[in-house]
Amino acid sequence: MYAKLTKLIKENNELYNKINLEVHDAETNKEDENTINELKHQRWQLIHDYATAVSDFLLMNMLELEKNDLTALDLVPYTVWKKVPEKTIIIIDAIHNMK
Repeated sequence: MYAKLTKLIKENNELYNKINLEVHDAETNKEDENTINELKHQRWQLIHDYATAVSDFLLMNMLELEKNDLTALDLVPYTVWKKVPEKTIIIIDAIHNMK
């Protein structure tokens, strides 16, 4: 499960890094506000989609996940992690404490 979770995280991290760079470049190059706002909205949407993907993966695989699989979650950016639903975090804590 670690490999599957890491793959999911790495794929999303690539997208997250790309959109962050695009926002940074747009702000640095002083592009028009509409462009910057659109990029920020895309980043916001990606953060929510990424958090949902992590949550869905953990919920769908909770019976197969082991404590050591959860170390992959260290790769999730904090901005994304804080959007993961509380219910999922409770399940993660349960897996961590049980196995």
